[in-house]
Amino acid sequence: MKKYYCRSGGFRIVLHANDPGDAARATVKKSLDAMRDGGPGLGLLVSVSERGYDSADAVVVPVIPIAREMGSRIAASASEIASRYGIDVDELDADARDWLFGSGGL
Repeated sequence: MKKYYCRSGGFRIVLHANDPGDAARATVKKSLDAMRDGGPGLGLLVSVSERGYDSADAVVVPVIPIAREMGSRIAASASEIASRYGIDVDELDADARDWLFGSGGL
């Protein structure tokens, strides 16, 4: 297993995983657990790197599809996303929406 530096929003963690996707899923799960205890919240994206938190080679993964896969609900509607993150979902093109929300859309 490889060592990954992961961050999303104010949450940062170093963990071991098989690949960046597994690291991103573990980050979302651990962040949601920490949020229940008053810890820092998630952003819309998880940054995953083997070289450090601010590495230019980081893999960036959207949080919403991972959270949905886990059965968690975070910012599921366009109005919640606009309010929480300042993103006007209606201004995103179809590719950006698909990437951000996964194949299930909003």
